[in-house]
Amino acid sequence: MKHFSLSIMILLAVVGTAMAQPASFRSSEPFKAQYILGANFVPEWQVSHRTSMGGRSYRAFSPNAGVSFEARITRHSGIETGFYYRNVKYPAGKPIDPAGSSYAARYDRYLSIPLAYRYYSRIVNAAIGVNYDLLLTSAGQGNRIGMILKVSKDVVLYKGLFLEPELHFNPFWEDGGISNSWIGLALGLKYRFRAL
Repeated sequence: MKHFSLSIMILLAVVGTAMAQPASFRSSEPFKAQYILGANFVPEWQVSHRTSMGGRSYRAFSPNAGVSFEARITRHSGIETGFYYRNVKYPAGKPIDPAGSSYAARYDRYLSIPLAYRYYSRIVNAAIGVNYDLLLTSAGQGNRIGMILKVSKDVVLYKGLFLEPELHFNPFWEDGGISNSWIGLALGLKYRFRAL
C-alpha cells in the first residue's frame, strides 16, 4: 500500500508539473478565436472486424488525403470538419466452396466528412466526434457512419504555419457491432488565422 501511495503521489506531481503553465506562457490578453486551415496526408489501414468464410479478417492499406478546417473558439475548445478522399482495395480471391466462382479485386472510394470536438493544450491535442463516409463508386458496401478519435501535437514552423502529426481510430457500426475501422496516422500542414 505504501508503494502504491508513493506511486500515486509521484504520478500526480509529474502530471501537475507537466500541465502547469509558466508565467512566461500566460497572456494577460483575452483569447481571440482562431481559424485553422490544413492540407493532410493520411496513410491508414482499414481493418475488417468481420471474419470471412475462411475465418480471417482483412487489412487494406490506403494512402489518403484531404483538407481540414478548425474553429478554435476558446483557448482549449474548438470544432473540426473537413473533406477526405478514402480509397479501399478489396483483394481478388476464391470462395471456400469449390463450386463457387472467383471474384475480382474491387476498389471502393469514399468522401469522408468528420465533425469533431477538439481539445487543445500545449502538451497534446485530442478530438472526438462522428465521421460520415459517402460512397462515391457504384458498387460497394454503401455509406457508413462511425466515431472518430484523434490525438495530435502541433509543431510550429513559422508564426501561424505548423505541422500536426496525428494518430486516429475511426470505427464504423453495422448491425449492432463494429464492422470496419480506419486506423492510421496523418501529417497535416496547417495555417492558423486569428480573428480580428
